[in-house]
Amino acid sequence: MSFSMRLPARLIAVRPAPVARVYARAMSSGSAVHGQDPKTLETEKKRNLKGEQDSSNPHPEHAPGWNEKLASDSEAAVKADQAAPSGGPTKAMQDQTVKKTHDHHGQ
Repeated sequence: MSFSMRLPARLIAVRPAPVARVYARAMSSGSAVHGQDPKTLETEKKRNLKGEQDSSNPHPEHAPGWNEKLASDSEAAVKADQAAPSGGPTKAMQDQTVKKTHDHHGQ
């Protein structure tokens, strides 16, 4: 016999069962490199259609045709993991990234 069976009914607290609440955002877009900025999206789409997407890619040899600004954050992370050099010198890659970024932004 269980403990609750021995107590009078008036002593047993009746509480509603907990309900998990799920809040879904309507039209959820997730996080993206472009921040859902329409001007950035349009500019980068035009760049892709012209075949100029590699101009903003610091390492086009790892991912030719890849345009990170049109990707979601998770897509960019996966691409970065896949494009990582296998045992290559990271200092050389860092220097190349800094140079390409400065050249691209005119610094």
